[in-house]
Amino acid sequence: MSRLFSMIQEISIAHTESLGFPRETTLDRGLLWVITRMHLLLTRPILYDERIRLESWPEPMIHMVYPRGYRIFDASEKVIGECSALWTIIDARKRTIALPSQTNVIIPGFDRENELPLPQGLSAPDGGQTLERQVQYSEIDLNGHVNNTRYFDWIDDLFEPAAHEGGLYSEIQMNFQHEITPGAVIRLTSQTVPAPESASGQQILHVSGTSDGMTAFVAEATLKNNV
Repeated sequence: MSRLFSMIQEISIAHTESLGFPRETTLDRGLLWVITRMHLLLTRPILYDERIRLESWPEPMIHMVYPRGYRIFDASEKVIGECSALWTIIDARKRTIALPSQTNVIIPGFDRENELPLPQGLSAPDGGQTLERQVQYSEIDLNGHVNNTRYFDWIDDLFEPAAHEGGLYSEIQMNFQHEITPGAVIRLTSQTVPAPESASGQQILHVSGTSDGMTAFVAEATLKNNV
């Protein structure tokens, strides 16, 4: 799953550069693209060595937020997944959001028919199991903090192995609220919640990660029995 999200990030940056905003207009000026929210739906698992195609487009800007939509196609051009993400730009030195009026990064967006709604806010789990882990150097990205894709690896490890053997991710929602820096100790809290009657055969896991008393991320991951 983390590899899929890496691909989503890569196509986002590549397409943004093709729209006239290469690294000279952002990274070289001390501006960093970051994701604040993400929502993914999959209709089936992506198989090992399977060839897929990602499609991405910018949606209309909302103040300092750059929404972006995605679709995932298999080799027969059938849609097997959809994703929606909210991006913003931060000042690398101040670690604060940089406004479009300061960056001059204005990306005209458009709405597409039947696109996935924008990601919503999530609440942290109310209790549950906890564990702590220290951030490793290999988990740090160019922005100087833990890459968002690493969070999905952490979530993978919170599910029981048996759940992965017969299940597939059908939905993941993530809110990225605060960066996690090198050497930080992360407290992961997870709680399995009952699936609604209309979604029998699913496991829903609520997860939060905190560091230095601040919530870094909140997630909701759904595993569906692959039967």
